[in-house]
Amino acid sequence: MEEFFQDMDSLKESFSKKEEKPGSSKVPPLDGAGETYQKILHEILDYFQKPFGSGQKVLQTIAQGALEITSGDRAFILIGSSQDELEFAYAIDRKGKELPFHLSELSLTLLERVFREKKGIYMEDVQGDFSFSESIQDLNITSIMCAPMIRSGVGATRFFPSTLGILYVDSQNLLHPLKKQALPLLESLAKYASGAILLSQYYENTFLDPLTHLFSRNHLEVFLQERLISSSSEISHWGLVFFDIGGLGQVNISQGYEVGDQILKEFALFLQEKLGSSEALFRYGGDEFCWLNLDPSQLLDQMTDLFQSSKAFLEKWNLTISMGAALWEKGLGPAKLKTRALQSLTKSREVSKPVIWGEGIQNIEPKADPLAGILMGNPSQDYRKILALLETIKDTSSTLDLEKLFSIILDRMLEISGAERGMVALPSKDGPWQIGVCKDRFRKSIPPEEISFSQTVLEKVKATGRPVCISDIAHEKAFQSSSVMDLQLRSIMAIPLQRAEKLLGVVCLDGKSTNPMFSEDWLPFFEALGGQI
Repeated sequence: MEEFFQDMDSLKESFSKKEEKPGSSKVPPLDGAGETYQKILHEILDYFQKPFGSGQKVLQTIAQGALEITSGDRAFILIGSSQDELEFAYAIDRKGKELPFHLSELSLTLLERVFREKKGIYMEDVQGDFSFSESIQDLNITSIMCAPMIRSGVGATRFFPSTLGILYVDSQNLLHPLKKQALPLLESLAKYASGAILLSQYYENTFLDPLTHLFSRNHLEVFLQERLISSSSEISHWGLVFFDIGGLGQVNISQGYEVGDQILKEFALFLQEKLGSSEALFRYGGDEFCWLNLDPSQLLDQMTDLFQSSKAFLEKWNLTISMGAALWEKGLGPAKLKTRALQSLTKSREVSKPVIWGEGIQNIEPKADPLAGILMGNPSQDYRKILALLETIKDTSSTLDLEKLFSIILDRMLEISGAERGMVALPSKDGPWQIGVCKDRFRKSIPPEEISFSQTVLEKVKATGRPVCISDIAHEKAFQSSSVMDLQLRSIMAIPLQRAEKLLGVVCLDGKSTNPMFSEDWLPFFEALGGQI
């Protein structure tokens, strides 16, 4: 992954360099195509500087650029799979119309050759070359040009083949066929285009929900924190709307997760069609969705209309809809705004109608849900979490010995998290923290006198009553104490063990490497384990 980002940086740097003038460049001049080439490169550069563009728009820009550079009639973009097989990605004609894909309309021989040799190819007289298939002859294709999209800077492996794909252009014009001089331009465009495609793919994998293709919960946090809160002076009125599907869990149990997943996908498409834009739609997790309404003047009417139409849409599966919202106020942070919207959602479940946060709702606390935040819609992970919880409940119910309870919970957390070591630290009124239980990653006991730990983290948990979760200490200066530095720790998670609001101890897990399990998404699960004390 580090090599991938180094490659992205090198591509960005190459974009920022001023283009050489035609004549001094290695690329030969072609009827004013140099200016077109610069324009297309700058368009692709925009996608590096604005990584929130859609992958489809990136492909469209590349294909249109290929046609402008070559004066071709059709452009095709094919992307290589991990099995080194070319798959169709995008096609467009000179009028800007997207084309259906038929493999018989392309020369497989040329495609395989370009993909294998990693060099561009130009075929000037297709009609006079009888090696081409009848389907290509019947289309009156006169000339063809192909260029490989090279993944520069990233070595060829099974998962990252060095040839990302192929840019394929053809022409049906007998009087003005493709010109050979355009091939270096197309090859250069293909090289830079590969970077744009890789970046858009990375963005979609990071910020889009893979099931529904709506924005993910991660992107909601970015959206609230950076795009809205930072520009609050420009966007003074907007609302955050949460809604969830009632009864979907029962569908998953009775009919299987495949049916539940299909319902989520169809509901996401319904929301996109109903609201007219996917930019402000997010899948929050499980059966919960989120809508960022930027014009709340008619919010209740809009919510009522969406509530009724969603209710009608979900009736065929005997499912229900709940919907709650909160309006942003100046000085209100994302966390508080989400809390208000989720409280309204809780009220909506009770009254079976859309609710906006306000008088009579602000003191409502959501009903305690033992699985809240634990189930995230990933069947294998959710099954593993539930199984671990059930086993922990069974083991902790078999003893009243506090030290044994600490040991059971610590073992389970070490097993699930993969932490290098773990301990249960016990608070004292005046003196220092004491170590109750301490074990390594193999759940073997470590003598307490051999243990050094971070007092800063423990005091933070004691003061707030909330867990501390640090996946990479290098980015958290507040916790870079001398003890942490001496231990060379990179990841820390501390979970309070409480009974009747009294702090009995803190489970502290840590390691000398970063740990993806030490994340906000996994915190509710580890808190649930700690709650079995």
